Amino acid sequence: YDRELALIATTVVDGAERQMGVARYVRGDTPGTAQVAEFAIVIGDAWQHHGLASKLMRKLIDAARAAGVRQLADITLYDNTAMLALARKLGFSVQRDPGNPNVTRLRLALDPAA
Repeated sequence: YDRELALIATTVVDGAERQMGVARYVRGDTPGTAQVAEFAIVIGDAWQHHGLASKLMRKLIDAARAAGVRQLADITLYDNTAMLALARKLGFSVQRDPGNPNVTRLRLALDPAA
């Protein structure tokens, strides 16, 4: 999981395994970006607002830190209030992009030097 990782939460519904959500990171592949990973999270509609996103993201943060990632970063739409609230709860810095007012930058230092 040195370069990328996907954590998938599943459950059994009516005897079949179903995916509830996924959180992933992908590191850059150049010397200047290898310590930074972009992240993403998707939770199925039926599983939102149950704490699953928070649990998956905490596990993803721990795994990224253990793999030597120094910073998680991504963007989200400025009005994605659920993602912005989750990011703040997890300690991400949240900043509107001055070049594009429709998006917000999310960053989390995993290492004091990041």
